[in-house]
Amino acid sequence: MKKLIPVIFILAILALIAQIIIQSFIRSHEINYSIIDGSQEYLINEKMNIEEKKHIYEFKVSDKNTNNLFYFNFIHNYNKQDSVIKEIKYLEDDNLSCIFPIYKKNLYGNLFCNYNGFQVSNSYLRQINNLSLDKFILKLKNDGYKFAEWEKVQTNPGVTEGTYNIYEDNLPSDIVFSMWFYHGFYRITNGEIEKFDFLNNDKYENNMSYIVDNYMFVVNTDDVGTSGYSNYYIFDIAGGTKMKYDFDEQLSENMYFNGIYNNKLYYTDFTKKKQFSLQPKHNIISEVGNVDLGFKTVKNGKLVDISAKDFLEEKVYFSKKISNSKLVELYNAKEIKKDGDWYYFIDNEGNFYKVNIYDLEHPILLFKFDFISEWVVKDGNIMIVSNDMLYFYNDDSGLLPILQNNELKYNYKNICNFVIK
Repeated sequence: MKKLIPVIFILAILALIAQIIIQSFIRSHEINYSIIDGSQEYLINEKMNIEEKKHIYEFKVSDKNTNNLFYFNFIHNYNKQDSVIKEIKYLEDDNLSCIFPIYKKNLYGNLFCNYNGFQVSNSYLRQINNLSLDKFILKLKNDGYKFAEWEKVQTNPGVTEGTYNIYEDNLPSDIVFSMWFYHGFYRITNGEIEKFDFLNNDKYENNMSYIVDNYMFVVNTDDVGTSGYSNYYIFDIAGGTKMKYDFDEQLSENMYFNGIYNNKLYYTDFTKKKQFSLQPKHNIISEVGNVDLGFKTVKNGKLVDISAKDFLEEKVYFSKKISNSKLVELYNAKEIKKDGDWYYFIDNEGNFYKVNIYDLEHPILLFKFDFISEWVVKDGNIMIVSNDMLYFYNDDSGLLPILQNNELKYNYKNICNFVIK
């Protein structure tokens, strides 16, 4: 027996090491479990994925009593643990029912609500002046809970920079906004507003710059000779640094941007009948298309070859908009984009939704505007231009006015954008 003890100990150590090794390779999990709280019972589908070192938990919670569904995310490193929801508080008033999940280590996030049987954001409830939401939030505050979106939003701009009126208290700490002003752009963060001049001569339409990942590529239109443009700038928006480079081959004035694929910017010189790709982080420009080799375009989300004849008939753009007949049929969706496992879309009445790609029957109404001229979605963050206002939305911060400028009514294409620090 004494001889067996060291063997058992060694086997236990080996099993523990094997478990640690296996755990280190796990990048995701999916599990179903339930929580019962008095008369309330919830079925929970939990998915965990690790993306760029972020441990992202995605939940689908079904309230068995009401059949209401709630979709939401929570980001926290639980060392790949599962079943991380430990408690759900339930609040109900009139046609509004909400849940407040509490996770392991007594962590919590936002309040998630169904209104008349459909999931809606807190921002939408504020837009329709739903007073029950305020009652719920006050109750949670009295119980000692705090959350950023529950605080008051700045409703009047506090800073003026040039012709821009900026709501500086609403600026998220992890977002950098960029705003073109004809010969450069403003870099706007919650701690600083910086003005960067690129050009001496105004460019009313910002058709010679493009944002790729965290970088802005700007063709130097001041320096144009008989053969075209000689140099360009690459600006690190997140870091705030600018570098100037020469083109290996001059770019003619008859150029345009195709779009982005896999963090590369594709653009075409129509005069020279050549297509190029740019990796801005490493400043690598490669010729990827010409009359002999053919060109590149994006179809169904994939980069594919296209003949020179078809490519050069007219300008080819890599559209981020997608088509989905089911969303059109169900919700009259008129503009659809995909971000991760979610479709984002606007209907004919200006309602803005997101819906999980695996459950098109249960969209979440985020907010509503009478008119939206431009919008960008990245990693669940949304920038919206409506009339003369720029707004920002995510599920944690809610809908925030960021800046006002009358020029946005007329000039909004490729004028403003944002990057995540």
